[in-house]
Amino acid sequence: MKILSTEQIRKADNFTIKNEPISSIDLMERASQSCTDWIIKNFNKNQKFKIFAGQGNNGGDGLAIARQLKEKNFFIEVFIMKISENYSDDFKINLLRLEKQNKVKINFLENESNFKEINKNDIIIDALFGSGLKRKLENFPAKILNFLNNLEAKIISIDIPSGLFAENNEKTIYDKEIPIIKANFTLSFQFPKLSFFFPETEKFVKEYFILNISLHKKFIENIETKNFFLKKDFIFNKIKKRNRFSHKGNFGHGLLIAGSYGKFGACVLAAKSCLKTGIGLLSTQTPKFCYSIIQISVPESMVILDNSMVWKKIPKMLWKF
Repeated sequence: MKILSTEQIRKADNFTIKNEPISSIDLMERASQSCTDWIIKNFNKNQKFKIFAGQGNNGGDGLAIARQLKEKNFFIEVFIMKISENYSDDFKINLLRLEKQNKVKINFLENESNFKEINKNDIIIDALFGSGLKRKLENFPAKILNFLNNLEAKIISIDIPSGLFAENNEKTIYDKEIPIIKANFTLSFQFPKLSFFFPETEKFVKEYFILNISLHKKFIENIETKNFFLKKDFIFNKIKKRNRFSHKGNFGHGLLIAGSYGKFGACVLAAKSCLKTGIGLLSTQTPKFCYSIIQISVPESMVILDNSMVWKKIPKMLWKF
């Protein structure tokens, strides 16, 4: 699976809108429905959902999810962060749809006095800031994020935890004054974000799920990226099929150079891993004191002994492979 940048994802959205074709608001509805379906599958109607929405398209997703969940008789309450009079067009449409439904209580957050008590058993849906965020959060938005992080309730982030950038977080992630939502679950659209793959972001992205929103296949196939995420089906498709009369000589011969005094466990694990890939033949070259260990632990491997106790140079055997 490709990992695209924020800019590439924006282009994928626009390409889909133009070439499917589909309107922007209908694409948002599709994305929101994928989140709603996931929530219905993983939670029950006895739980109360508190949806925190920003003023952009991520907030529009949150409002659409609120309406869709309410149609399935979930308990929903919405909190809209209001820091200006500017709202995205799709946010406005979904706000009107939610108001027209007239089944969900809508609160506007303009200052800390608007914060309400939230039970630890409630489920928070974070739809404040999406992957289009380009600035660090401070002032009132930062206070909202701190408020949510200090709750004991579980948090589901839509697209990306609010405050986290999709790519580079080096200027914000170590600053304790800059809040980032610590999400229990993150529902990301079509692609994982690059920032999900760093140990520093684990406390913000505990578990993530990639939801297919059917962005245009032609765009996805043609777009170039240096970053990929390997999935099981990709690996399975690369496994060679074996004919009835195949033998070990048909599937390659590998040379593993490994092992040092007191650290030979890594060599054993590496040899077993090589054989797990389906390689036909494996030769393991080790210092001589490791002979009995490799022969007993991995009898499938042939053993080439190095006369020295430690590696001093690249083994000559390497040049024969």
